[in-house]
Parts: sequence; C-alpha cells; structure tokens
Amino acid sequence: MAPRRTKLKRAKKLFTNEKVGLLYGDGAWTIRGVKRADILPTRVADGPCGLRKVPDDSLSLTDSEISVAYPCPALMACSFDNDLMERFGRSLGAECKAHEVDVLLGPGVNIKRNPLCGRNFEYYSEDPYLSGMLASSFIKGIQGVGVGACIKHFACNSQETYRMVNDSIVDSRALHEIYLRAFQIAIEEANPWSIMASYNKVNGSYACESKYLLTDVLRLQWNYDGVVMSDWGGVSDPILCHENGLDVEMPCYGSRFHRLTSAFRKKEFFQKGTESARRVCLLSERVHDKNIKTPSFRIDDAHALAVSMAEASCVLVRNENKTLPLKSLKDVAIIGEFAKAPRLGGGGSSQVRGYKPVSFYDQACKALGEKNVSFSLGYTTGSEPDDPELILDAVEVASRCSSVVLFLGTAPKDEAEGFDRQDLHLDERQVELYNRLYEVNKNIIVVLCTGAPIDAGFLRQAPAILLSYFAGEGGGEAIYNLLMGIANPSGHLAETWPSRAYEVPSFGVYPGGQLQSVYLESIYVGYRYYLSAEEEVLFPFGHGLSYTSFSFGRPRLSAKEIGTEDTLTVSVLVTNKTKRPGDALIQIYVEPKGGNVYKAKRTLQAYRKIHLQGEERKEIELTLSRRAFEHFEPSSNQFEVEGGEYLIEVGESCENILWEVPVTVRSEKTFPSKIDTLPIYYHPPRDGFWQYDSAFERLLGHVLPIPKDPRNGPYTLNSTLGNIKDTFIGKKVLAKADERFANDPNPEMMKKMMLEMPIRNITLDGIKEKYAQIIVDLANKRYLHALWHFLVGRR
Repeated sequence: MAPRRTKLKRAKKLFTNEKVGLLYGDGAWTIRGVKRADILPTRVADGPCGLRKVPDDSLSLTDSEISVAYPCPALMACSFDNDLMERFGRSLGAECKAHEVDVLLGPGVNIKRNPLCGRNFEYYSEDPYLSGMLASSFIKGIQGVGVGACIKHFACNSQETYRMVNDSIVDSRALHEIYLRAFQIAIEEANPWSIMASYNKVNGSYACESKYLLTDVLRLQWNYDGVVMSDWGGVSDPILCHENGLDVEMPCYGSRFHRLTSAFRKKEFFQKGTESARRVCLLSERVHDKNIKTPSFRIDDAHALAVSMAEASCVLVRNENKTLPLKSLKDVAIIGEFAKAPRLGGGGSSQVRGYKPVSFYDQACKALGEKNVSFSLGYTTGSEPDDPELILDAVEVASRCSSVVLFLGTAPKDEAEGFDRQDLHLDERQVELYNRLYEVNKNIIVVLCTGAPIDAGFLRQAPAILLSYFAGEGGGEAIYNLLMGIANPSGHLAETWPSRAYEVPSFGVYPGGQLQSVYLESIYVGYRYYLSAEEEVLFPFGHGLSYTSFSFGRPRLSAKEIGTEDTLTVSVLVTNKTKRPGDALIQIYVEPKGGNVYKAKRTLQAYRKIHLQGEERKEIELTLSRRAFEHFEPSSNQFEVEGGEYLIEVGESCENILWEVPVTVRSEKTFPSKIDTLPIYYHPPRDGFWQYDSAFERLLGHVLPIPKDPRNGPYTLNSTLGNIKDTFIGKKVLAKADERFANDPNPEMMKKMMLEMPIRNITLDGIKEKYAQIIVDLANKRYLHALWHFLVGRR
C-alpha cells in the first residue's frame, strides 16, 4: 500500500534551503517553520503524565513550569476506561494550548517486557491491544482540541540500560504481534500527528535509521502520513536517518544545514527530503488550525479530573473479610513517608511539578483535625541510614490503634528514567517496618506507591492492599476517598505482578549486555507467558476488586461460525448484585483450541467499563474483528488467520474465566506445524527461556551475532563514555562530569547514566560536535586526526 498523500502543496513551493531547515530542530523544543511561506514553528513539550514545559533551550529536569500532575500511565491504564482517557486528552490539550505548546510528547506505548524497566511507569501495559486502544482514546482527545500527540518510542525500547546503543534482537512474530501492535492500532484508530523513533537499535539498525520500521512498515504498510521525529539525541547518522524515513532530528543546537544541503543534490534524497518537509508543513498546519475550537482551560477542573482518574484507576487487589472501606480514621494509625510526602510521578522527562499536590495525611487532617490524626513517619527514602527511633515510634503508634494504613513504595533513586531496577525488592527498611508493625497489629491496610510491580510476597498476610502506583497530585484525595468508601474501587491490573523476578519470562536475558538484548521469550510477554506456562503469579493481569458485586451472564454470539473478514458480536448481560453503584469491567478473551501455529493460551481482545446503579442490569455488546484471531506469519510477512475452533471467554481477570463459548473461524490458509523444531514455543517452559539460544536462532532464522567487547576499541561516536573511561581523555571527561554532578541529589545515578551515554551525545550539553569527534580521536590515540578536527571542525 502506498503511503497516504497529503493535500498540502506548500512544501513544493519552498526553496531547498527552506526545506533543509525543516529537517532538524531549532534548539531543544522547536521544529522550525518558514516565515516567508507562513509556516509557523511548532513548539513541543514533554508528557505524558502531564505537561512538562521548560525554557526554550533547557534540558533541565527541574525548572519546568507548574502544571497539573496526572496519574502515571501505568496507573491510568488500570482504569480500562477509553472515555476517561479521551477526557484526559482533551483536558491536557487545553492546558497545552494555554501554555502555547503545539505537540505533546506522548503517549508512551512501549510494551512492559520486564517489570525491572526503570521507565515502566510511563507505559500503559504488557498487552498491545489494551495499550493501543487507550492510546487511541488519548490521541483522539488531545488532537480533538488542536494539539498534536507524539506516540513513542518506536520501537522495542524495552529497557533503560544502555538504551542509546543497545540492539533489540527480536523475531518477526514478536515484533509485529507484541511490540509494533499498539502503534499500529493507534495509527489506524486515531492517526497521531507525529511519532517518536526510539534510541535503540532493532535487529541491527538504529530505530531512527531503520528503513524497515520507518519506511516499509510505517509508511508503506500502515499508510502513515504524520511526522517522524527522533528521540532527543537519538540520531547516529543524520543523512542515513533521513534517507530511511526520519523527518526531523531533535534536538539540534548546531547546524545540519551544509551536510543536508549537500545530500539534497542527490535525486533520491531530494525526493525524500521534500516529502519530509511536506509532512512538517502539514504538522504545522494541523496544530495551528484555527477551525479547531479549544475549550478554555480551568486548572481547578483539571485537578479534579486528576483526582477522578486516580479514583477510577487505583487497584484494590486484596480485601479480606471486607476490611475496606473504613468507617472512620479516628482509631487508625497512618504510617509511612509517602502518606505525607507522596511521589507524584516517576523521575525523568515525564516529571511534573504539580499544581496542587494533596497527600493522604492532608486529607486525614482535613477530616479529623491535625491533633486527632495518629501519624508516624516510619522510614525515610533518603540514602542515609534511618534513625532506629523511626520504627520504634511507628510500632508504638500502631500498638494503640485498632488498624494501620501503611504507605510503602519506591524512591526516586530506585525508579526513574535512565536506569533499570536491579531487583523487585522494596527498601529493606520498609520491609522491616511492616514486619515489626505486624507483630503488634495484624490489621494492616497497605497502600503501595510504586511505578511498577515489586516483590510483595512479604505482604501475604496483609488483609487489604491497594495499588496506587504514582497517583499524581490528586492521589492523596483519591486514596482517602477509596479507603473511606466515598469512591468505589474499579481499577484492574494492566500488567501482571509476578511472585518473584526469576519467574519473569525474560529473566536471565534482561537487560542483556551493552550492545545486545535478545528477546528469547518471543510472543510470551506478561500474562501470555504465565498462562501458557501455567506459572502462578501474585496478582494476575485484569484483576481488581470492588465494594460492589457483579454477575456476568453467559455470552451470546452473533454467529457460531465466521469467515476471516467477518465481525463477531459478543453480548454480555451484566448485573449489579448490590444496592451500591459501581463500575464493572467486561473483559473478553480469545483462546485458540488446537492449530498448527503456536499461540498464547488466551489474549485480551475486547473490554468495556460500564457504570451500574444499585441492582441495575445492562446488556453490553462488544465486537471482535479479524484482528482478534490473527497471528503474524513470517512466510508471507503479513498477518494471517488460522482457521479452526476458538473460545470466546468472559473473565474477571485473565485467570478467572467465568464463561466460554466456542466459535468456528473458516480460513482457506493452512500453516505447517513447527513443533519439531520449535517445541519450547508450543509448550513454554516454567523456568523461562534463558537457556534456549539455539531454539531462538531457529525461530530468528539465523545465528545470533556475537558482539565484540566495546571496551577494546577502536572507538566511534557511538561508543559510550564508559567504554573509554580508562583512557587518558576518558578520565578527563568523567572527572569533569563528577564535578558537575557533585551537588546533584543522586550523583551516582547521574554518573551511571553518563557512563552509558554515547560520546556523540555530549553535544546535548552544549558541546560542539567537533569536540565529540576529538574525544574519539584521542581515545583511539589518533592525535593528528584530533588536531585536524580541532583546526577545521568535523565534516
């Protein structure tokens, strides 16, 4: 399929120098315009947890303007609420307009391959269908008010460790069924006006210069007409990037003019550069379209929405003997630093300052009066050891109360952009605190404030657990309302919480080495693996409790047999069995029965969240299309449907299936079984995939490349600063970095990020490009080359 042609003709009338200027950023946050042709510049800003606008040429993480801090996407996804996501998009779009921002860098739809990924709080789910549908709703909302969405990070950006140089080695089925699917759904459903190519390589090519991803898939297969921009500092070879499908390099402090103008003399590059310029013009036209009406922005209304989103998303995963809701806080001990000083979001480029942060402690004081609140800090999240008196005081407070509300969670040093977690454990001070409190008070209600799953096995005796993730500035109000029964919990897990880190399917191969991460588990990510391998988990995908009880009737299908292009309507009667209003989530899974192609045991293929009054019932219809039965077929390089019997299932989670009804899918296509050559992918092992390199090579179709030790040189601009740390120039550069980060709140974290950064990216700190090349020359002991580059610059 040929890429969609835009109606915009203005780019054809531009001079070459004007077209060239549109292909690289103007500083940190602006895409150029052309004043002569009335093409306005486009201002972009970070998301997706809220607007993070900083001064024009700043990459600082701390000097952003005040804006509303919404729940992190990991929590938003637990709402399973498309309508709520669209409302969120409209609200955030209005805020962007109020701050003169044209494009928001979000949503992030990267699949959560492993819970250790340090940036998982920014992503929706381990499931591509859920991620794609939630992203589509958000995009419709924000673009509906005239602000462009920039869906990211395309693609296979599954880790933070060596994210700028690592190569994701992934087979074609996993690539298309898991890691590209959410992007495809969002593009087909909502057509985001821009997309961000990721830092990493994918199967040998940097994502920003991958012809397969940016041209073959994005343009030719998906017919995408929007702008493709790089992640900040993601460009290795600016000419190759543009030749293979990148439109705009971001950011850019120097000039690419001469290099790109020289490339424009080539006929093929001239055509591609003109197409890129046309798309940049179209983006400008879209975000400055005066016919799109933007609602006025009221910040207090946006704060109220942030509270509502947290209420609709927090997940009650345990509530034994109806411990919750609480009747009163008068005899309740409130313990934990996060009760008084909550984390609004994760660290990094999505960090928002917040307009009106409210803690749970604030709400309790508002309700009871500060003198009547029983509070103890219990622990701190700093790097220094705690005073033993903190635990002793908490135990004393807990011993004289009937129950405890205990806030536990991860600190900024544990979970932020730029590095992955080393394990799933909470700080040992918090684990010890819980154990000491349990000795004096068994009635502990735990609120977990994390960006991703933790090893919560030590909480098995806690009668009630609420997962709040990073709940944004309204989190304290929302948690208070949920615990007190003012609001009714309705969140469901958008990711699996495994029992232990070694039970994760990518255990042993994640995050891999500096140069390569091998996706041995293929399509078996998250619940797809746990169900197929019959591995027990702590909390399954889709799980969530309510103060209301619902019943789901046996589903009725519109047909018992369908063709590959037919749609199937599934009707489900949902009943509220109590007098209390509540929100019910209908989850529809599809399970293949037999067949020659290996598939996961079951997959989510439709969902709907509905509100029911007390004792109300509604019949809900959901539609399944061809996509619900597809797999990506490497032999034809496209999605195909294998005929046979499938079960249409209604579940309260991916594990708790209430009803199953068969349907027959007719297909003329047949596929040979590969069970003799790929047995582990037909019967996934319970001990993971870490020892099955040879099976993965058969799946991949070639032998895994063996990367050489990057520390031995010769060094290039893509070598990391850590690779040259033992050279004379490397020691000098890192000594300067130590001086700069000496006063940073977390200097060790910053140094780790610096060591994993490619040498070319020192330009992000305002250093001229030629000095990056000089550092490479000196590390390679090519002193005359270094002198040449110093005198004449880098060509």
